[in-house]
Amino acid sequence: MKFLANPRAFPVVTLIVRLIFSDPYAWTVTEVQKWAAWTLEQYKLPANHLNEFMIDGTSLCMLHEGEFKKRSPQVGEYLFAQLEFWRNGENLSEE
Repeated sequence: MKFLANPRAFPVVTLIVRLIFSDPYAWTVTEVQKWAAWTLEQYKLPANHLNEFMIDGTSLCMLHEGEFKKRSPQVGEYLFAQLEFWRNGENLSEE
């Protein structure tokens, strides 16, 4: 695996695995920031509005799509869509 050759990749992989099994409502500000940065990096999107998401998971999950777009016009809709996947994944794991 190519990414294993890069020791800097391990913290990101660990974070993503941890987030997959956690409720986005429980994310800390740091976890929200790392999730947003990772998501934007995966889709090669600009990360110039990350400071607009210096909020915890509960606050993040309470935002509607329009608020995501207002905070970050370039990437808000992408972050919102990805958050929906995370939230739906959490809901599926509760069933």
